[in-house]
Formats: sequence, C-alpha cells, structure tokens
Amino acid sequence: MQLTCWGARGTFPVSGPRYILFGGNTSCLEVAWDDGTEIIVDAGTGLRTLGQKMIKYKQVNKFSLILTHLHWDHIMGFPFYPPFYHFPVTCSIVGHLGASSRLKRLLSLYSREIYSPLNQTRFKTTLNFEDLPEKEWRYGEHLVRYHQHEHPGGALGLRFMGETADAVFCTDNELGLMAKKKKKYAAMVKFVEGAKILIHDANYTEQEYRTRAGWGHSTVSQVVKLAREAGVAKVFLTHHDPDRTDDEVREMMEYGRSLIPSGSDLECEALAEGEGLLL
Repeated sequence: MQLTCWGARGTFPVSGPRYILFGGNTSCLEVAWDDGTEIIVDAGTGLRTLGQKMIKYKQVNKFSLILTHLHWDHIMGFPFYPPFYHFPVTCSIVGHLGASSRLKRLLSLYSREIYSPLNQTRFKTTLNFEDLPEKEWRYGEHLVRYHQHEHPGGALGLRFMGETADAVFCTDNELGLMAKKKKKYAAMVKFVEGAKILIHDANYTEQEYRTRAGWGHSTVSQVVKLAREAGVAKVFLTHHDPDRTDDEVREMMEYGRSLIPSGSDLECEALAEGEGLLL
C-alpha cells in the first residue's frame, strides 16, 4: 500500500516561495494498493494536481472518493478534477452515515454554472453518492475503518488496513477536547493503536491553541502524545496553517521530535505535498 499526499495545507490554499517545501494545496490523499485498487481522500485543491497526473498516465478506472467532512478546504477542488471531464467511468463519492444526500446536494450546488463554468453537466464520469456503513467499509478486497473526530460539524478519521501494516489519516481533529472526555480519548487511542503511519492534524502551536480551543484542531504536543500512547511507528503532522511558512512548519516538526524521549523508536515528520509513503 502506498499513500501519496497531494495537499497538506489547512483552511485555505497558498502559494509563493515561502511554501515550496511543504506545499500550498489543501487536503487530498491518494491511497493505492498493490492490486491497483485506489481510493482518494478529500477533494481539496490538491485533487486537481492528482487529476493531472492521472490524465498524463491514463490511470483512471473505477474509483472512490471519501470525504472526511464538507468544510470548504476539503471540497474546493471538486469541480476542477480533470478526469471527470475525460473518462466515462464510475466514481463513488462516499461520506459518513446519512451524508450521501447532503454530499449530492452540496456538490451539485457547488458545481453550478453560476459559480463555475466547470460543472457536472460537462462530466463524462458517472457519480454515485453513497453512505459509509456504520463501523467499517470494505472496498473490493480492502478494509477501511473510521472514527468520529472532535471537529465543528463532525469529521472522520480513516484507518486503511494493509496486509502487514496500517495507515491512519486524521485531518481536522481536536485532541484537546477529546482529552477532556476520557472514554472518547481512549477510543481514539484504540483506533490509532499499532499503526505504522499516523497522519494527524497539528494546525496550532501551543500558544495559538490557548485562544483557539474549540476550533477543531490540535497541537504538535497533543499529536505526539497520542502517537506515543498508541504505539505508532511514525507520525506525520498535517493541516499546516495557511500562514505557516516552510521554516515555521519545520520548526514545529523539530519541536515534535524534541518531545520524543531518547530511546523511543517513534519518528516525527511534517507531511509534504507530493510525498509518497510506502507501507
């Protein structure tokens, strides 16, 4: 299984020389298994870049798009995904329980000509809107588990089950609020437990969080604490604040590393756009 990041920025896309190393596109993750099965997670602005790659290499077959939630930074790339306009295949757009009708209504509204000349009337791809089952989803031969996050409006964390190792993707989750609810935090640790890779929202510095508690995001120390308690092998910080430069993201990564005790096998990195993670 390989994960490829096409967008690690949170809230709003950015560009310029200060954002080259970690990228400026918003949330989009490609998950590919060895048998050719592929899932796309989130439709942030990184979705367009992923689509350009697929057009170039003609890699588009039936595929699924999971949306962790419907905040703008996770759907704003939807009408700009090039394969929609080129390939007569089927795309299943999937959300958590009861979300299919809301997904269809919102994405249909977002893709009208009044908002963009690129809209669903021009799509060659057929869209199917589906609800995820209550606890886990089997896609072909592969299993995806999920967990409710602490985030305004709700959001999902996803665990992709591999043959020998698992990867967990947790964008937009406030561990600070979870920690005040012992059962909820314990369930979060259990959900992440033993994963080889954890990708988790670390939008805020400790100082920023003092005035932004309740906004639905975590700090580096909270993420490293979760990774240690869950026995994760490697943690990647994501959902980088749009005002955070490459140097500042690197500083947050180094701070995360400083929190890992000597002798621990845990590794800490900051997720970068274009980065491929092989399990």
